[in-house]
Amino acid sequence: MNHTVMEDMLYIVNGPPRSKPRMTQQDKWLEPVRPPVAKYREYKARIQAVVPGCARKDWGEFPCRVDLVFYMAHKTLRGFHKLTRRNDIDNMAKAVLDSMFEDDAGVCWLTARKVLCDPSETRTEITLTKL
Repeated sequence: MNHTVMEDMLYIVNGPPRSKPRMTQQDKWLEPVRPPVAKYREYKARIQAVVPGCARKDWGEFPCRVDLVFYMAHKTLRGFHKLTRRNDIDNMAKAVLDSMFEDDAGVCWLTARKVLCDPSETRTEITLTKL
């Protein structure tokens, strides 16, 4: 089965988006796992379950565009302020790219944005386009 990216493939990963936390060497073996690392690993597994063939070595060999939309739960305007400080969009994008590509050097166009939504509608939308 060939898992090459076709034009504009859309993948939807249900559940709350996560940022990639700062990790140390201990995070490879530390028990119990720190909560941010556990949440990141769970998010990474959700992405890999939805995107077929991801994390393969050859995924990063062709030029591609990645568009990310993170649907984040909102509570109040003040809650949005907290949300943006705790979930840096660059770390959220890094979590997705690290989940999908062993080497993301082939990604030559990346867009990412956050959208506030009802807590029951949290998700990450990933659109891959082979260039």
